[in-house]
Amino acid sequence: SASALCRVTLHATELMFVGRLGSVYLAAVSMAQVWHGVLLTLVYGFAVALRELCAEALRSDNQAQAGRFLQLTLLVLLLLCPLVIYSYLNTFEVLSAVLPS
Repeated sequence: SASALCRVTLHATELMFVGRLGSVYLAAVSMAQVWHGVLLTLVYGFAVALRELCAEALRSDNQAQAGRFLQLTLLVLLLLCPLVIYSYLNTFEVLSAVLPS
């Protein structure tokens, strides 16, 4: 899709400019983008699952079940919010703990 193309182009352009600053900066930005991708996949996965579950419930004319799926997914995403916010605000500390020096 066009949004995926724009996102990939944005990341590639960012890496090209940061790469001119040096390999350490390039590695740092690359790892931060990977970490961002992990968090994005976690949240996006629940959104895609919700879409599929609700579509199936609505196809079978079960609006109550679709509402329960929506509530459950929103609850899980709400519980994931502190983890995602912490990870974004402390990306350096998280990556330092995961990666060797």
